[in-house]
Amino acid sequence: MNRIHKKLSISSWNVHGLGDKMKDPMFLDFLNKDINILLETWKGGSEDFKIEGYNIISKVRKKTKKAKRHSGGIIVMIKKQFYKGITYLKDATSSQNRLWLKLDKYFFGLKQDLYLCAVYIPPFSLAHYDSDLENLENEISSFFY
Repeated sequence: MNRIHKKLSISSWNVHGLGDKMKDPMFLDFLNKDINILLETWKGGSEDFKIEGYNIISKVRKKTKKAKRHSGGIIVMIKKQFYKGITYLKDATSSQNRLWLKLDKYFFGLKQDLYLCAVYIPPFSLAHYDSDLENLENEISSFFY
């Protein structure tokens, strides 16, 4: 096993809208993990979101006609050296609140593939809540049967 694959650092952060945070040096300093998951980005896309040394995978929640801005949104930043060992499982969920990744067992020196879900569970009272916990449980089960 390659020494670089013995430890993998992952962070998940509900940023409650990226806005001007991308201009804040303190915010950017926190984005130093091998995989950084940013939730509730409120972004319409990730085209303008670039961080040197990282590849980006994003999922955008569709904006409603009455909304003044996007809501939800997931951005996953993966260090370039690990990107080829990670697969975005685009069809693993129909939810706009989850993004699934598969970490390849051979690339990372694991006994089996590792599945990672970037997930935002909205408050139960919001329209975006769609039995998210139950559906997440079903998706997890699908990887083992």
